[in-house]
Amino acid sequence: MKKPKYLTSRQLKIAPWERKRLIQAIDVLKSDKIVHAPDRWAVEKLPTRGFNMQLTAKAYDCGTICCIGGLVGLLEGKTIKKADKYVDQHHPSVVAENRQTRKPISHLYYPPDEDTFTSWDKITPAQAAKATDNFLRTGKPKWEKVLA
Repeated sequence: MKKPKYLTSRQLKIAPWERKRLIQAIDVLKSDKIVHAPDRWAVEKLPTRGFNMQLTAKAYDCGTICCIGGLVGLLEGKTIKKADKYVDQHHPSVVAENRQTRKPISHLYYPPDEDTFTSWDKITPAQAAKATDNFLRTGKPKWEKVLA
């Protein structure tokens, strides 16, 4: 199979480790290593490794649940707490509060349409993999197209 043509970390305005882990995340999201956990409130029903875009990285007695950014942080070897903090630093309100410019990766971790937030937990691992692939290829996750 032909290797995808991804932008460089410099072109994506991210650290080299982030690019590497995003590529790994696509493989994990496409595999059976992580499953969609759309009901984030039913923690007793969570799979060992669950995916939910509304939760950055949370540990429960029954396993771990995370979003794209949380997965990237965990793949890098960060603790749950540090993975959670890594994702939070990209949140639009934190970026605005610190008077920073929102980085392109922020749009992958936090889809821009706030109306979508109520349905973020419906985003499947396959859709997240596609948005991540779009980001690596173009610098934009293209959530609107992925979720259409």
